[in-house]
Amino acid sequence: MMRSAHSCLAAALLSVGSGLAAQENPAQAPSPAPLPAAPAEAVSAPPAEEVGSERTKRKTAEEQVTVTGSRIRRKDLTTAAPVTVISREQVVASGRTSIGEFLQTLPEQGNALNTSVNNGGDGSTRISLRGLGSNRTLVLVNGRRFVPGGTGADSSVDLNSIPTAAIERIEILKDGASAIYGSDALGGVVNIITRRNFNGVDAAAYGGSSPHGDGATYDLNVTMGSTGERGNIMFGAGYTKQNPIFAGDRDYSKLPRAYDATGKTNPGKAIGEYNTGSSFIPEGYFSTAAQRGVSPTAGNKTWTDLMALYPKATSFVRDPNGTYRPFVPFLLKPKPNGDAYNFQPENYLVTPQERFQLFSSGDVRLGDVARGFFEASFVNRKSSQVLASEPLGTRGEAVVVTAGNVYNPFGRDFVDIRRRLVEFGTRTYNQDINTFRVVGGLDGTLGDSFGPLQGFFWELSANYGRTQSDQIKGGNLRL
Repeated sequence: MMRSAHSCLAAALLSVGSGLAAQENPAQAPSPAPLPAAPAEAVSAPPAEEVGSERTKRKTAEEQVTVTGSRIRRKDLTTAAPVTVISREQVVASGRTSIGEFLQTLPEQGNALNTSVNNGGDGSTRISLRGLGSNRTLVLVNGRRFVPGGTGADSSVDLNSIPTAAIERIEILKDGASAIYGSDALGGVVNIITRRNFNGVDAAAYGGSSPHGDGATYDLNVTMGSTGERGNIMFGAGYTKQNPIFAGDRDYSKLPRAYDATGKTNPGKAIGEYNTGSSFIPEGYFSTAAQRGVSPTAGNKTWTDLMALYPKATSFVRDPNGTYRPFVPFLLKPKPNGDAYNFQPENYLVTPQERFQLFSSGDVRLGDVARGFFEASFVNRKSSQVLASEPLGTRGEAVVVTAGNVYNPFGRDFVDIRRRLVEFGTRTYNQDINTFRVVGGLDGTLGDSFGPLQGFFWELSANYGRTQSDQIKGGNLRL
């Protein structure tokens, strides 16, 4: 069993906007340039107080927007950096039970883990903007860093640990932001904005399965909130279960596949796709390619007879009748009558997973210039992967089967013997991961009494997160 933990504590951070932020206050906004004068008979000017009143109304109605990837708050989206905004409605309409599954459908994302990765996966779903790696894509929640998640010392965020029921919208900066956030934002920034000022109860349920009747997925969540004159509070809970699909249950995945672009590798000597398999087989396999010309112990008739019968063969397998013959590579049993091992039916095509999520947030107004706020979330994930039985190769482990070995009838050393250890069953990997995060702080906008600093935004907050994981492995050989 392997246990790992991540924790991070962000010290109090005081950020003050630049002069651009001061323009958010309508009273400080510069007056628009006057229009060219028109002939007196063509214009009927309204009273001066009506003009000022109308301008004030328009200014007051402007909506403030904070752009992901910048600490400067702006009123517009006029920026050289490309930003994609995804609404809650788009996420819900997709039918995805994980925000990570939805983000992986974006064209700017590539090469990140998800629950369809069985060999090498760990049950997590991550995002890699512009294919630069998930550890180079920064994930924020409400503009603040989220705790890394998964097994081992993984520095990227597992998007399965962010409750989907709490999401209001997602802002994606599809450009590097390392100058602001550091090297973990080279690929871009994903900022997940949670719901605020929610009042009432919202419950949702989702269920579905594949056309084959397997891989059923269930998702249940409920969100409750209350908003008053001084602030609001929200609480959400969710449960998600995803059942597995085996690779052997689909025609396109039940056999290992390879592609030959030259016609030299394919046993049929043709360009195109063909079925292949592993040389690590339950019957056992031994190769003489690395030892051709090495003389066996004097008088070993078993070896000399085998070489005389098959002078060009370099790999052999033992038949059930006790005789040895050349190994037929690539082709699978029972058709088209090869010796290679088909490992696909024992593997997951979609891995199983079960998640339980809790989320809460709230804020309270403290006078006219400050606001207290908090966020808290907890996610437990149980997931697993299954691989075919352990392959054992003596050459890769630097093990030599000597001429004196009682199971070696050939009177010579062997360095390349392969076998599939089916006696131990399949290899299994099970994860149980808890991810906890809490944020608390104060923020506000400086008022008229601060003179030239009027309209500047400030924030003081602390961010703590911890991921603890247990992983149990089975079916592996311990040398």
